[in-house]
Parts: sequence; structure tokens; C-alpha cells
Amino acid sequence: GYARQFALQPADGPVAVVANNDRALELAARMHDAGIPVDTVIDARREIRAEMIAAMCDRGINLFGGHVVT
Repeated sequence: GYARQFALQPADGPVAVVANNDRALELAARMHDAGIPVDTVIDARREIRAEMIAAMCDRGINLFGGHVVT
């Protein structure tokens, strides 16, 4: 999206991504790969595909499954 097309960064520091599907985790990976410091993904799902977990781990992104922001 905008980060790639317009070289925009949503914040000065690390960001957190709140998720409930694989597309949000893919977005977090793309943001990281574009140079946006994604620190954490908070995913409401209790079960997350192993590939998605690996993608976060490979990038050093903390992943909290089965959690929500309140």
C-alpha cells in the first residue's frame, strides 16, 4: 500500500499491528521488509499457521496469539 508506493512510514518508532487474519500478518511482514520497524503483532486467533509464525520469527517480530487489545 502506501508505505511501498509513497515511502510513507506510520510512526517515528516501532509500531504494533493488531490482527485477526493472515493478511494482517502478511502486512506486518511487508511493512518490516519496507523498513518500517514493526515490533509486535497482536493476533486474536488462538491458532496461527506455522508459516505465519515463522515469518514473524524470521523478522524478529513479537507475535502474541490469542490476545486482543482492550
